[in-house]
Amino acid sequence: MTLLSLLALLSLLLWAGLLALRDRFWRADQDLPEAPGDLPAEEVLALIPARDEADLLPKTLPAVLAQAGSARLSVMVIDDHSTDGTAEVARRLAADHPGARVEVIAAPPRPEGWSGKLWALESGLRAAGADAPRWLWLIDADIAPGPNTLARLRGAARAGNRGLVSVMARLDAGGGWGRLLIPAFVFFFQKLYPFPAVNDPARRTAAAAGGCLLLDRQRLAEAGGFPAIADQIIDDCALARRLKARGPIWLGFDDDVKSLRPYPGLAGIWEMVARTAYVELDQSPAKLAGTVAGMGLLYLVPPLATLAGVLGGAPLTALLGLAAWGLIVRAGRPTAGRFAGPVGAWISAAALPLAGVMYSLMTLDSARRFRAGRGGAWKGRTAPPGARRDVPPADPDTARAEAVVKAAGTSFYWAMRALPAPRRAGMFALYGFCRLVDDIADDDHRTPEARRAELTRWRARVRALSWAAPQQLDDPLARALVVPGRRFGLPEADLLAVIDGMEMDAEGAIVAPDWATLDLYCDRVASAVGRLSNRIFGAPPELNDPIAHHLGRALQLTNILRDVAEDAARGRLYLPAEALAAAGIPAPWTPETVLADPRLPAAGAWLAERARAHFHEADALLARTDPATMFPALVMRDVYKATFDRLETVGFGRPEHSPRFSKRAKLALLMGRLPAVLKARLRPPGD
Repeated sequence: MTLLSLLALLSLLLWAGLLALRDRFWRADQDLPEAPGDLPAEEVLALIPARDEADLLPKTLPAVLAQAGSARLSVMVIDDHSTDGTAEVARRLAADHPGARVEVIAAPPRPEGWSGKLWALESGLRAAGADAPRWLWLIDADIAPGPNTLARLRGAARAGNRGLVSVMARLDAGGGWGRLLIPAFVFFFQKLYPFPAVNDPARRTAAAAGGCLLLDRQRLAEAGGFPAIADQIIDDCALARRLKARGPIWLGFDDDVKSLRPYPGLAGIWEMVARTAYVELDQSPAKLAGTVAGMGLLYLVPPLATLAGVLGGAPLTALLGLAAWGLIVRAGRPTAGRFAGPVGAWISAAALPLAGVMYSLMTLDSARRFRAGRGGAWKGRTAPPGARRDVPPADPDTARAEAVVKAAGTSFYWAMRALPAPRRAGMFALYGFCRLVDDIADDDHRTPEARRAELTRWRARVRALSWAAPQQLDDPLARALVVPGRRFGLPEADLLAVIDGMEMDAEGAIVAPDWATLDLYCDRVASAVGRLSNRIFGAPPELNDPIAHHLGRALQLTNILRDVAEDAARGRLYLPAEALAAAGIPAPWTPETVLADPRLPAAGAWLAERARAHFHEADALLARTDPATMFPALVMRDVYKATFDRLETVGFGRPEHSPRFSKRAKLALLMGRLPAVLKARLRPPGD
């Protein structure tokens, strides 16, 4: 078998897998249902961001206003610094519809770090104020909805308690290039974000079509609002990921919703794709190379193998290539059928290999533009390389937080480094905060009153995180917490719980607490940190707190078992009274007497039994998560479980055998989880 035959066989197997296993994406059968007959009237605010749309608004705004019969609709057109009289056209159209509630506003100057569209939407929402209704209809100025689109969107949202419902508008597929490339564009989008998976509440896949989107304002606020995605070019999918973390969403088709924006010839479609394609790949050269290679294998190899096999007299090669090509046609025809008749759909599907090659070239050009500082170009605006990714802006406070983590010498620094940039910055800020308040509690050079006063100041800083601008806070680590605190919804109660736990140490040495007190201590200094960390990692919401409860306690109890001698030197004894009594160690208990008692291993075994149970529960919960998402938590689990296992081997409560792992050993454990990192880097977004 020749190399080309092997590649054709691999392509055939990949296509068979895609058709069988990729959530039926290729069927293109997710259609917006009809509106129910008993749909109640509700207030809806339509937000229409418009930049230089004077030509299209006369065709689209009347179609939006025609929806008023299905809801108490108010419309706000936000002029995004247009130069063609867009605002005047909108006001004239509003005057032509005297019964409609239409307001035209001008977006204020765009702050640094905001995309133009998102700032326009944020400006409109701010102008609406606290009286804005529950439902927001985000519709682009080039989109003409069907006569009953809003009612159908509302019906779909109410039927599934969905916080976001969006439809893929029917794009202009006129001309030869349009017939070749526009159906392929929709097909590729479905392959990247399978609509059935998006619509399945049990799946993590999330995406949206931002041209026509109904949004629950309360869930938007819970997700951090538009500021949480302010710098995103592909804002609709970023918004969908945040909303799906808080409930079901829906994405599908409505052929009555049409995009009136023309894409003249190849150049117009090329510009549309090249503007954002490299962003989909996280501006990663490795992902770019993998994508181009994958596209070549999926789309270029089948026709090449067919042609080479026929011309070269290699029937096996031709047969494999033709079979793979046949699966391409089978996969592409349902989507192509939305744009053409039966014959045209077959032709369009058969031409998918050519479209795949063209889109690969557009993606390469997108990378070239971003590398040259011309990425994300849209109506006179560009995005410099990396500037529109979901990355907190580099600042001295974030750098300070990272420096604290590095100075602490924790081997988990490299596990944090494996996280995507915004999550990495969030973990550095959180770890820096925990390290700082822990150092305050352990500072023997301060009096208990001084330690308590400093922790009280940190309580005030934590309470200010939800409302204060970073510059209003007087500590760099507090300032570094502002963005991740809002981005990931870090609960103030958990941050305060960490301080409460440190104050338990700061008030005086803990000696033989009862089990309830020790469990509370573990919750504050370990599980609370886990609850915060899991939100930053992106743990499934329903598993976030249970994982933190069990894993946090398992880790902290392992710490106590390992550090009996070290804690005793500081006058502390965390082994609970119940464990000491069960082991027969007589009271009164002091660190010195307990450390010298031969029954100490029995007391350690009592505590170890609780730790083992928590490890067991945590492992069962972690098995239900994405190992790439939870990579740092899994690395911590591996290191602490290995420590626990060594303690079990030598006997719990034997301080002379306290196990310590070298950095090399910890690195080996970290490397054992490396496949999860690669998966996180290479998988399609939202998967």
